[in-house]
Amino acid sequence: MQKIVLEGGNKLIGEVNVSPAKNACLPIIASLIALDGEILLKNAPKIADVLVMAQIIECLGGSYKYCENGLRLNTQNIKVYEADCFICKKARASFFIVGGLLARFKKAVVPLPGGCNIGTRPIDIHINVMKQFGVQSEIIDDKVIFNGENARSGKVVLSYPSVGATVNAICLSAFLKGESIILNAAREPEIVDLCNFLNGCGCKIMGEGTSCLRIIGIRALQKIKIEYLPIKDRIEAGSYMCMAAMTGGNIAFKYDNFEYISKMAEKLIDIGVEIKRNKNEVLLFANSGLKAFNLVADVYPAFPTDMQSLFCSLGAVCKGVSIIEDRVFVNRFDLCKELIKMGAKIEIEKGKAVVTGVNKLKGAKVFACDLRAGAALITAGLNAEGRTEIYNSEMISRGYEDIINKLKKLGAKIKEEI
Repeated sequence: MQKIVLEGGNKLIGEVNVSPAKNACLPIIASLIALDGEILLKNAPKIADVLVMAQIIECLGGSYKYCENGLRLNTQNIKVYEADCFICKKARASFFIVGGLLARFKKAVVPLPGGCNIGTRPIDIHINVMKQFGVQSEIIDDKVIFNGENARSGKVVLSYPSVGATVNAICLSAFLKGESIILNAAREPEIVDLCNFLNGCGCKIMGEGTSCLRIIGIRALQKIKIEYLPIKDRIEAGSYMCMAAMTGGNIAFKYDNFEYISKMAEKLIDIGVEIKRNKNEVLLFANSGLKAFNLVADVYPAFPTDMQSLFCSLGAVCKGVSIIEDRVFVNRFDLCKELIKMGAKIEIEKGKAVVTGVNKLKGAKVFACDLRAGAALITAGLNAEGRTEIYNSEMISRGYEDIINKLKKLGAKIKEEI
């Protein structure tokens, strides 16, 4: 089992490069199944989840290759509609391929998804959306079998603004004859990026960034050859902001769409961090006098659930009592047991984490139960006195490109061991 070892106490100072968003790349790669052609996903991060999605394309008959400029994928020879169970179990986002397979083959056989254990993420939302399009489905031997022979365009309503279900609805309806309306759609920036990409391929999607998408279906496209640069990762940007704040450091990074990270920036400003903007550059200046806060994580445009774990770590050293609630994934509070090992004072009350700040955390042996918990433990370790060992650190590599070297360049004492 891999582990990350770090010694706390060093301020993070310098400029950090924010990679393209994992959560933008995954839907875009999934959507390629509905297209026939080649794409260069520029600067695509070399992380485990992106690799898994590329491998899914390969197992369906396509191909992929990392090159100097990013990730090159080719879908011209995709000939099967059943995905490999072993590969799909590695990432929850593997279920994003349903819509593209149905668009291309009118059939799809997809394993029940894997990924982080962070709470209920039911596939019944996906199944219900597909049913509204006229797609039949059944679960047999840990696989979901979809039949889209009678799929049709029309109005569909999501019971919850699920990102994954919205991805599948877009990828199917973009290639169904006629007009579709998707109501209660996810509004995340990564959904906007998927729509922008597909529109660049000739699709007709309107209303991106709102809860109502209007899609005029077209025929599956042939011989597409395109280069596309996904948006930068707002969660990675927020993570480095939290890490710098935890150490009383000063960092800078480039980010074009500040509104995507504004909720995180606003919360950091509330607790005593100074944040400035200079065109597309974000500058953060922190000190040791951070104060407690209240936080509610929910679906976009609310505070992102992917960041609440890191703010749990930050709250552990803020003066006063912070109250953190996650209305999306309650299991993310499993992290708190690991933070308590490091001296944090946290109680879980009625689905909320009540965090009483301490002066300093202490190094300990801890376990990364999921991707964001791993990043949160790095955040805690950067503050802690002594040596912190984070086991199951391969979880972190699923979502953060080259995080060890990026932190080293900012002054952290950190390394990975096997």
